[in-house]
Amino acid sequence: MHEKKTLLDNGHRGKRDQNNCVWVVLFVTVSSLAMSCFGLFISITGPTLQFLAVNTDSRIDQVSEVLVVRSVGVFVGAVMFSALSSFMRRSHHLWSLAFASLAVGGLLTVTPFLHSSALLGIDEAVGGIMFGYFYSGIEALYMKHWSEATARPFVQITNAFFIAGAFLAPVIAKPFLEMESRHHTNARTCHTNSGNAVYDTNRTAEADTFDPVIWCFVAIGSYVTLVAIIFIVLLLCGIEKKIFHDQRKEIAVKQERPIKEVWVFFILVFMYMFCVSNLMVFQSFIYSTAVCSTLKMNVQKASFLNSLYWIGNIVGSVSGVLMTHYFKPNLIIVLDLAGTSASAIIMSIWGEENEVVMWIFTFLFGYFMATVRPSGMVWSNQVTNMTGKYMFIFLAGSGAGTSLMTQVTGDLFQINPFSMVYVVAGVSLFHILVFLLMAAYRRYYLQK
Repeated sequence: MHEKKTLLDNGHRGKRDQNNCVWVVLFVTVSSLAMSCFGLFISITGPTLQFLAVNTDSRIDQVSEVLVVRSVGVFVGAVMFSALSSFMRRSHHLWSLAFASLAVGGLLTVTPFLHSSALLGIDEAVGGIMFGYFYSGIEALYMKHWSEATARPFVQITNAFFIAGAFLAPVIAKPFLEMESRHHTNARTCHTNSGNAVYDTNRTAEADTFDPVIWCFVAIGSYVTLVAIIFIVLLLCGIEKKIFHDQRKEIAVKQERPIKEVWVFFILVFMYMFCVSNLMVFQSFIYSTAVCSTLKMNVQKASFLNSLYWIGNIVGSVSGVLMTHYFKPNLIIVLDLAGTSASAIIMSIWGEENEVVMWIFTFLFGYFMATVRPSGMVWSNQVTNMTGKYMFIFLAGSGAGTSLMTQVTGDLFQINPFSMVYVVAGVSLFHILVFLLMAAYRRYYLQK
């Protein structure tokens, strides 16, 4: 009788664990889809940067300032999460993530109807805040409530979905940009004026008609809103209790070291993430660089080059999920930094004169860049607990880097549209130095 009861208990427990696993997979899938929405939000400004410039009567360097404002918003969102994480219940945490996704859906939908650079800046800034809050929140949730071994692939999967969304943005935009180029024959041309690359924003009666690119934003905004609604429905179904209630032992959370012990390390983490902003700068300008530099690609080729970068990101991110099972984060980072630096240097030397070089090394740069951020986060969390009040440092660094590098690249674009590649190559080399300093600090100070 006792054995029979034990078998029944084990059977019920096994069934409960199976159901729990299904709900966990469902939650990770939907939250990852939400992350893909933020990838769409961040990436869509790349292929449509020229549209936004015309739509707000701005030059490329002027509209790029809006992206700087968005980066500041990302930093603010990350700080908001870090400030609230210690006081917020897990259920409130999840609801706030769902509503952040919903807000971005609305912001994307209204973007093409904003003809003022100030309004566009506000729209992007609020979206940046939502992105910073969500990105910090979902990764902290994984690392705080599951073991490190479980969280590592989840973080990589989340990053992969972000990249997938970023990849889809130029793919979705391509047919609309092609329609626009056919119907607005004079509105989107790069030319040289007194030695400077200037974007023609002369609006004619032809440009006042309903622009096809507007439908691109509306379609993406509708998808983002739908995913947010699914997220909310899951929360209404009580998914929080289904995925967390059956943990039979508490996850050992690494202790947060006092700031006086690790402030040098945090500065290095900030600088590391500052360099990770290479990803955002490259994707924001690669389309315009391909069109306006001596490469002189047409809409179709430039769109595909943009997509090829994100294809490399997707392949690299999927590889990263597999690599986490066999390699430590520090080894993955070393390989990534070597690959990104070599790719950027080769593009800067031969890319402007050789289209094939741009095709190959744009893909490779995207491939190696894919796992730099998630591996850096996991590696840093091995030193001290980064899932609470220190979580903002990751997005603070990348937000600051994106802000400064976008502004500098936008200004240099007016002089030479290919300058973006030179900026990325320089920062890639600096990235190697920063990581070497991080590794040295960890070895000689924190492990004493």
